[in-house]
Amino acid sequence: AGPLAGPVPGNSPADGRNGVPFGETEIWFGRLQFDLDLSDTLTLTSVTGLLNMDSIDFDSYSYGGFIPGPNGTRLPGGAGASDPINTLEQYSQELRLASDFDGAINFMLGAFYEDRTFVFDTSQQGVNISFLGPDPVTGFTYDWDKIHTTKTEALSFFGSVMIDLTDKLELSGGVRWTDETKIQTISVPYLHTFLQGPGFVQPGFFSGPIRFADDNLSPEATLRYQANDDLNIFASFKTGFKSGGIDNSALPSNSLSQAALSGDFSSLIFDSESAIGGEAGFKSQWAGRSFTLNATAYYYVFKDLQVQNFNAETVQFATSNAGELTTKGVDLETRWITPVDGLNISANLSYLDAEYTDAFIQPLGISTVDLNGRRGSQAPEWSGNFAADWTVPLSDSLELFLSGNVAYNDGYITDEATLNDFVQPSFWTIDSNVAIGHPDGKWKLSLIATNLTDEIFVITSGGRPFLEPGVGDDLVLTQNRGRQVFAEISFRF
Repeated sequence: AGPLAGPVPGNSPADGRNGVPFGETEIWFGRLQFDLDLSDTLTLTSVTGLLNMDSIDFDSYSYGGFIPGPNGTRLPGGAGASDPINTLEQYSQELRLASDFDGAINFMLGAFYEDRTFVFDTSQQGVNISFLGPDPVTGFTYDWDKIHTTKTEALSFFGSVMIDLTDKLELSGGVRWTDETKIQTISVPYLHTFLQGPGFVQPGFFSGPIRFADDNLSPEATLRYQANDDLNIFASFKTGFKSGGIDNSALPSNSLSQAALSGDFSSLIFDSESAIGGEAGFKSQWAGRSFTLNATAYYYVFKDLQVQNFNAETVQFATSNAGELTTKGVDLETRWITPVDGLNISANLSYLDAEYTDAFIQPLGISTVDLNGRRGSQAPEWSGNFAADWTVPLSDSLELFLSGNVAYNDGYITDEATLNDFVQPSFWTIDSNVAIGHPDGKWKLSLIATNLTDEIFVITSGGRPFLEPGVGDDLVLTQNRGRQVFAEISFRF
């Protein structure tokens, strides 16, 4: 049999793999923290972070049988392939000044800076033009190469104050100001000759800088009451913010070519997401502090929730903002230190009600249905787990660790396109861990198994690529990995 894939970019590890899907990721990161006591009551903390990531994968897919090709051949219909290369370089720096006064008032002040460069370089078989023949200029048998380079700068200042109103009552409050700027450029260094015409950008296309900037002020406050040494009651008001940005899913056809013709790239920009709400609950210990019981009730409203969906007809993802998502629920957490030395048992139970509470219609023709009033996706109404862990000393320098976890999920909607999106039914999973190591954690060798019963469930769903308009609702379901068993060794210095 001949090779499945023709020439690919010379710097691509996909070259020579005969079209077999694969994925490789290499991550290097470092973190440096130091604490400086400026006085008996003031401490300065510095945290520096570095991150470098290189990732590449290749995948090919076909959903449409065969179509007639040149010279009586048959070609796969509705086929596609992609060879994305992702690189990330990130630097961050945080400074915090915290007080520890004997009086009723203490504070914390801080600043955070982040510089990030992310490159998304993808070669794609998107419209099947290469099935008619390789590019006559380069000999490449794929449709285009597209590069998104996004540079981000984020600056934040934050502070909080803790006030002991009485011996048992504490009020704390804080605020964070964030300013974030993202600049993206899009280039298309290669486009198959057969595609060079109306409806596509031209080879050598360069967008110039596409800019997104936003800032936010997020306050919060918490009131805590210590009823006794083993019972704390709290109520909090909280706000949050997640910066928007520029979508990197635009293809040389469709939205990118339309933006290039008009010079207006605003259709690629999605807004920042914000949240406001609160929670209340208690944290307690009982039976000589051998039994822990915590409970939290919460209510949050997310405005301009960032979501990404797939347009099966144009074979394109799109990031957009849902009008509003309202969530409310209750979390229960328990833990029991049993009379058996080293044996602990824990359990958690969660109830969640998540619903779109404002108009939300997917962009780019993905759907014309308003999801207002529909339950949010990936939001099970009930979920929980039961776990046990047992540490058994074998000697002064060796211990055995055993653990198991049984988790339940009530099921959830897997997409955000229509009122009848695919629903994943309820399911159970079982995990386990067997490890030996030093009691002080200097080293540990673990055998870890996840999803022992090999339960297969759907994570997300979406329309089938290359689906013709009005011919059905074929879906592609993304599933979990199933059972996984792996070994892990760790050292601490």
